[in-house]
Amino acid sequence: NDMYDIFPSDTEPVGGAARFAKLVKEYSEPPHCGSPPLVLFSGDCLNPSTLSAFTKGEHMVPILNDIGVHVASLGNHDFDFGIEELQKRMDEFSFPGLLSNVLDSKTKQPLAGAREMIEMEWNGMRLGIIGLVEKEWLATIPSIDMDQDVIYLDFVAKGQELCESLLARGCDMVIALTHMRAPNDII
Repeated sequence: NDMYDIFPSDTEPVGGAARFAKLVKEYSEPPHCGSPPLVLFSGDCLNPSTLSAFTKGEHMVPILNDIGVHVASLGNHDFDFGIEELQKRMDEFSFPGLLSNVLDSKTKQPLAGAREMIEMEWNGMRLGIIGLVEKEWLATIPSIDMDQDVIYLDFVAKGQELCESLLARGCDMVIALTHMRAPNDII
């Protein structure tokens, strides 16, 4: 998560996109892996960076597509340029974006055209993947009116509901891609 700059820096995260790409490549080759890894990204790829001010995050699309991300959850900074701009980027990505517990108040569907969950086969296993966020990060998004635009569902309750549903549908494992602080991840 939180990889929105293509350039390295002197402070963490020091490597930018090159660091992430190097790690994926490294773990895609022996002795680390007998088969290609499942590449998951847990949000904040479109902003904030100096380049994002000009590209509205478009510069990250070919990078994440080329790295081979399979599934991503959305982060708060992915909404910084508004929902319409985020939907454009999501259409350009070669992988689905997840947001399981924040709904558009009008459509009652995941915000910004994201998916609630995904089921997939990977290395002989049936996986269910969900994307959960904490309520606190919604308040950091200037393009969203918490009282009118969204329905927030408790991440613990929604996570348990989706996990039970995916396991009942035959998933061997459920992965929660989260975009929240460590204490809420533990919860």
